[in-house]
Amino acid sequence: MRIGIQTWGSDGDIQPFAALAGELSAVGHNVTLVVTSVYNRDYTALSEALKFKLWHVGSFDSRTEVVERIWCGVARERSPLKQLHLILSTLFDPVCEEICEASKDLCGSNDIVIGHYLVYPLGIAAEKAGRPYVTVSLITNLIPSRHAPPQACPTSMNL
Repeated sequence: MRIGIQTWGSDGDIQPFAALAGELSAVGHNVTLVVTSVYNRDYTALSEALKFKLWHVGSFDSRTEVVERIWCGVARERSPLKQLHLILSTLFDPVCEEICEASKDLCGSNDIVIGHYLVYPLGIAAEKAGRPYVTVSLITNLIPSRHAPPQACPTSMNL
């Protein structure tokens, strides 16, 4: 089976998907991992070791002072929703068009796609292409349920 995976973020967002790509490849699937690294890290050696195809998408100004300024702004903000907005506006929005194009390409060349929960363009592309789509959340406290409301929302919400 041809499986496309797309992720975005730091090593903590990318390495779990690389491990998944490696395991799927090890059991005989043809796997492509699309990576958008907010630190412009190169995962080529990892993909070669784990035997999956890799596409790097997007590029950021990863100078230390730029990255520190973004993360200091996130740390100063108390609201998780405002933190998320700051992260997305500075580290996702600037490469969103490239992420969207990669999502379309991934859906066009794979039987099923798996994506990081913040890579919403993949879900949209999968729906348009009629591809099965699985989303993965690495931060389980962001998944709302009857017993756990979304971050920064009152606990008395009736979900």
